[in-house]
Amino acid sequence: MMTRAGKISILALFIASLAATTIHAQLREGDPLRFSLKVGTEYTDNRDSAADGESNTDIWTKPRLDAIVDWGRGILDFYYEPAFRYRENPNDLQNYTELHHDVAVVLGHDIHPRLKLDVSERFARTDDPSIQRGGTTLRRDSSYIMNWTSLGAMFKIRPRTALTVSGTHNLKRYDESKVAIESDEDRATAGVTLKHYAAPTLALSVSASAAEVDYEHGDNIDRDYTGSSGGMAVEKIFGKNVRGSARAGYSALDYDSDDVESDSSPYFGIDVKVEPMPSRRFVAGATYELRESYAYPHASQEYRDMNARVELDFFARLTLKVGVAYQIGDYELETVTDEAAAKVMANWTSYPDWVQHFLVEGHTSGQEKTMVTSLELVYRIDDNASLALVQRYEDVDSDVGTTFDRNAVGLVLTKGF
Repeated sequence: MMTRAGKISILALFIASLAATTIHAQLREGDPLRFSLKVGTEYTDNRDSAADGESNTDIWTKPRLDAIVDWGRGILDFYYEPAFRYRENPNDLQNYTELHHDVAVVLGHDIHPRLKLDVSERFARTDDPSIQRGGTTLRRDSSYIMNWTSLGAMFKIRPRTALTVSGTHNLKRYDESKVAIESDEDRATAGVTLKHYAAPTLALSVSASAAEVDYEHGDNIDRDYTGSSGGMAVEKIFGKNVRGSARAGYSALDYDSDDVESDSSPYFGIDVKVEPMPSRRFVAGATYELRESYAYPHASQEYRDMNARVELDFFARLTLKVGVAYQIGDYELETVTDEAAAKVMANWTSYPDWVQHFLVEGHTSGQEKTMVTSLELVYRIDDNASLALVQRYEDVDSDVGTTFDRNAVGLVLTKGF
């Protein structure tokens, strides 16, 4: 049962946020400041994505401030979204109440009619795996911080041809030391793309990129690697209602540890969007690539993803969204350093599934298969308010980590001012 203090805390924050945004909206109408508020609750039958999960109910509120400055040749967009959450049944590593933060600034400026600069910075402190880019099965029971920084420039060589260069840095740090040793990481990338519009409905591009992935070096374990890739892409508008894109190329990984041999593989991706009418939208995609590992002690994985989403509008205010995604991560024993393997063997009770699959049964490769289905029913109360019923189901079958299934149902009220 929720404590009286928890109820009071949530109610107080809700009232304060609502009052502040309403007063601001009234006093500064027409200002480039935008306020919104989300209030929601979620029930799950598997709080920590564990083999035998505990049920839990979260109640949360997220006031958000957006500030936009437009000076003609450029735009600056800033937002800050704190989140206050009450957890009815926390585990030993969690608190009943948590205050999280999500803040970002995005700058775009046309330095010259043919040259545009884009800069962005985002920082988040949370324990929500959905904020992570990839790795939906990562730990739900640990708070962490993430920071994304990106810098890009686009130069129009000719009216239909543009050269884009970009660089990014992503950082992830967990609070709990035992989790940090396995999951902390830094990822830096640099890329260049030459894109040409052969026709108004056809774009062709060639690209090259390099990446450096650094994991936490606890226990003298080095899982770091550098990667490089190059390929081509095509984007096509087939008609008023159909458009698609495809990309293909080759990537290579070079590991820092002498225990792990270099690896290389083709990559590809395809995305299709069909909109037979304004009230019906269908999106599907597939990806295959080498990428960073979601599972300790491996350094990388061969990753496949297939996904589809349908959006249907009923009447003027009701929208149904249905999505499904199937992800497969292939993990090879050869991507595990000797030091990492020794740590797992010395602490085998902490890695029972991995030890059983690779050491007891003697396999040299394993998979993690993830099926995610989602359903969202959104009712637009008016132009500035909506109510959403959200359902999400995850089914994870893993040789390298925890096998589990998880169902979550939530209700979210969103109000803009």
